[in-house]
Amino acid sequence: MQVNCNTDLATISVSCLTKHFSKLLPIVFSLITDTQFYQNELDIFIQNAKQRLSVQLLKTDFVANRKIDEFMFGFQHPYGKYYHASDYDQITSEDLKSYLKKQYHFSNCKMFLAGMFSEDDKKQIHQIFGSSNWNSNPTPYQPTHTLSPAQQKQIRIKHENPSVQGSVRLSSMFVEKTHPDFVPMVILNTLFGGFFGSRLMSNIREEKGYTYGIHSMILSQRHASALLISTEAGIDVCELAIKEVYKEMEILQNELVSIEELDLVKNYLLGSILAEINGTFQIMQRWKGLILNGFDENRFYSNIEIYKSITPETIQNLAKKYFQKDAFYELVVS
Repeated sequence: MQVNCNTDLATISVSCLTKHFSKLLPIVFSLITDTQFYQNELDIFIQNAKQRLSVQLLKTDFVANRKIDEFMFGFQHPYGKYYHASDYDQITSEDLKSYLKKQYHFSNCKMFLAGMFSEDDKKQIHQIFGSSNWNSNPTPYQPTHTLSPAQQKQIRIKHENPSVQGSVRLSSMFVEKTHPDFVPMVILNTLFGGFFGSRLMSNIREEKGYTYGIHSMILSQRHASALLISTEAGIDVCELAIKEVYKEMEILQNELVSIEELDLVKNYLLGSILAEINGTFQIMQRWKGLILNGFDENRFYSNIEIYKSITPETIQNLAKKYFQKDAFYELVVS
C-alpha cells in the first residue's frame, strides 16, 4: 500500500493478489473513513518530520525548489506555499480527523482498478464504496486562490551552509493541458532539455562541463503550469550556465531544427509511450491521467499524431512564443 499527496491530488494505491482482494477492500474503506490519529503517534511523526526538514534545508537544491515556486506563484497560493518547522507543532490529531472527513469523501473520489476482477468483486466494490454516501460532504472544494508572483525576476540567495555547488532554477508561467500548444511544447521541451540527448545536456554538460545534468520540464498542475529548467553547477559557473540556457533558446528561435534531430526526439517520445502502456498497471495509469484531466481516448491518439506530424517550423514558432527571456524567473542558491 502506498499513499501519495501533491498540490492537487491525494492518492491511495493498493496492490495485492486477486484472491486477497475481497478481504482487503473493507480494510481500505475503513482506512479512508475511520482512521484514528493517536496523538502519541502524531508526536513521533512530527518529531521525525522536523528532523528531516532540518537536514533538507542544508541542501541548496531543496531551498531552490521551494523558493522558485514561491516566486512563481506567490507564498499564499497552494503551489507556492511551503512549510516551516513551527507549522508541524500546530498540527493536532483533531485537525487530521476533521480534514479526513472534509476532503476524503464519496463525491470527491475516483477509483481506478486494473487486474482480473470477478463479478463478485465488482459487486463488492459497489456495496462498500458505492452504496453509502461515506464521509458525506455536499460542498465540493473550489479553489479561490489567485497568483501573486514576485516582482523581481532575478534572485540570488546565499545559503547559510556554504557549498561548492549552486542550484540554478529558471522558470516561467505556461499554458494548461487543454491549450492547443501544450502537446507540441512537450516535443520542443524534450528537444531542448527533456532527455539525455537534449540541447542543454549536449552543450552545458557534454561540451562545457558545467554540470553533471541539466533538465527542462513542464510542470503541469491543475490550476497553473510552468516551464522549469533545473541544474546544479559549480558556484563559479552558475551564471555562465544561465547564459548558455538563453543561448540555446535563441538558437531554437533563429534556426530551424534539422529533420534528423527532430525525428530522433519524435522516436524517443513514441518509444516512451510504448513503455508507458506495457502492462495492465501502466495502461491504468495512462487512463487515470486522461480521466483526471477531463480527456478521453481521443487525446491519446491525437497526441501521437502531433508527435508524428510536427514540423521544424512549428518548433521554431513555439520557441519564439514561449522562450522569451524576460518571462523567466532566475534563481541561484549558492
